[in-house]
Amino acid sequence: MPTRQNLELGRIRPLRLFVIILILLFSIEVLVMLVLPYLLPISGTKLAEALVDACLLTGVLAPLLWYLIVKPLQKLAATRQRLLAFALSAQEDERGRIARDLHDSLGQALTGLMIGLRTIEGSSQEEAVQLQARELRRIGSEMHDEVRRLARGLRPAVLDDLGLVPA
Repeated sequence: MPTRQNLELGRIRPLRLFVIILILLFSIEVLVMLVLPYLLPISGTKLAEALVDACLLTGVLAPLLWYLIVKPLQKLAATRQRLLAFALSAQEDERGRIARDLHDSLGQALTGLMIGLRTIEGSSQEEAVQLQARELRRIGSEMHDEVRRLARGLRPAVLDDLGLVPA
């Protein structure tokens, strides 16, 4: 089940990835330009040429990388957030439905059972029947309380009254 922590921990950080790639490209280009004069004779200061070339390459590649890597990752992250929120919402809706079904069907059936047992207990003249009906009514009452506890545990009323964040 996705939780709020999973939503935060699994976030993709496209901007961080973009900056890392640009730094790597810049560093590799500087190294290539520093090594290149040893392989091919060129004039001028090596460091200045390497820095200018690396800046130009990084400036040209930055928009390309932004639209090829960062934008799709941002869209993917937003889609993932929406899907996780939808899954959490669907789970909460299903819990609410189960809680209502528990309360409505089982709770009403148990209440009817307890009323019937009370009627038997009151109408019977035999002591043994009255004791048995009283014991069955006690068991039915405990079951009714347990169903109510389960229904409230699945979907606390405070969620419906106040909402998820305040609850």
